Amino acid sequence: MGVSGVTNMTTGMGIPLPSVSAVFLIAVETAGAIAFMLGLALPLLGIAFAVDMIGAIFYVHLDHGLTGQGGYELVLALCAAALALGFNGGRLSLDHFLFWRRLAQRRELQTA
Repeated sequence: MGVSGVTNMTTGMGIPLPSVSAVFLIAVETAGAIAFMLGLALPLLGIAFAVDMIGAIFYVHLDHGLTGQGGYELVLALCAAALALGFNGGRLSLDHFLFWRRLAQRRELQTA
C-alpha cells in the first residue's frame, strides 16, 4: 500500500494531517510491532499504540457505538492491552534484560 496509499486512506477517513498520520501509522504498525514483539522501548511503544487506537476510536469507530457492527469495543481492548504490555514487559523482554544488566553493573560499581 505504501505511504501514498495510507495517506489516501487517512484522507478519506477525515483524519487530520493525513500524510503525518500515515507515516505515524506505518511506523507504529510495522517497525513498532516488531520492536514490541522483541520487547524494545516498551513504554514508548505502548503509548504509541494507544494513541493509534484512540485515533481509530475517534475517527473511525465512535459513530458505530461500543458493540455495534464496526464498534470500538475491540479497539478499546487493544488500547488497554498496548498500555498493559507496554508498562509490564516481563522477564523475556529485551528491555528487562538490558535494564537489569545495567542496574547490576551500577550496583557492582557502587559496592566496589
